[in-house]
Amino acid sequence: MIAISLIGALAALVATRASQTPVAPVSLVPEFVVVRPGTAFHVAVHISLPDSWHIGWKNPGQSGLATTIDWRVSPRISPGQTAWPFPERAETIGTVSHIYRGEVIIVSAFELRADTGSGPLELVAAVRWGICREICIPQEREVRISIPTGSGPPEPSPAWNALAGTIATQLPARPADIGLMVRRTREGIRVSRAGGAGSLPPIAGALVFFPEAKSRSALAAVVTARATSTGMSIPIPAAPGATLHGVLVADLGWGPGAPRAILIDLPAR
Repeated sequence: MIAISLIGALAALVATRASQTPVAPVSLVPEFVVVRPGTAFHVAVHISLPDSWHIGWKNPGQSGLATTIDWRVSPRISPGQTAWPFPERAETIGTVSHIYRGEVIIVSAFELRADTGSGPLELVAAVRWGICREICIPQEREVRISIPTGSGPPEPSPAWNALAGTIATQLPARPADIGLMVRRTREGIRVSRAGGAGSLPPIAGALVFFPEAKSRSALAAVVTARATSTGMSIPIPAAPGATLHGVLVADLGWGPGAPRAILIDLPAR
């Protein structure tokens, strides 16, 4: 009887918290106002989080819920990869979480078939997350957008241009795109200039590796780089025989004008 009363009280508490929890606004922002058949384009999922609230990354860590996006699109559209902004490592009473705060922009790639005729393109995103403060409350939204097709050159979207700066700073870069090369070592990885083009300047501030494995035990690790004659050695924990897949974030960036995060995608040793 006592157990039933406690369960009822807990359910009532969760229901009360849910009713008091803000619903984060979500919108879809297309890269182009008009898309030409046979071309690639992007659509951003833009989530605006209220102050003092956060949501989880796709691997949320030891607490919270993963953020997910399920797309429904016209058969004329081929879905591509989704680029996730790098998260923040948060630790509370020994519990490590991978979270987003503030403005969150997740970018998905698409391609329109070349034989597509005229008419609007319909895209629908089912977005789910857990919004958290003292506790996490599951939320979901279904948002949709219609993009016209045309025969002329793609017409840039003013709304996309307004977000372009934030997208550039939030999305991890591929090492080669910023002149870096990453190799696997017994201790972790070695980062150097691509093609041996000069020495790599010291990376100031903390480094955090966020593994993309969907496991509560795959947690963000704070690591320390050691300078070598060919670059820097970074000890990233990984199980023997496992691939190394995740995001490596430098607190102060990977050099002047470079982003804070790079993608790590390396085969097993």
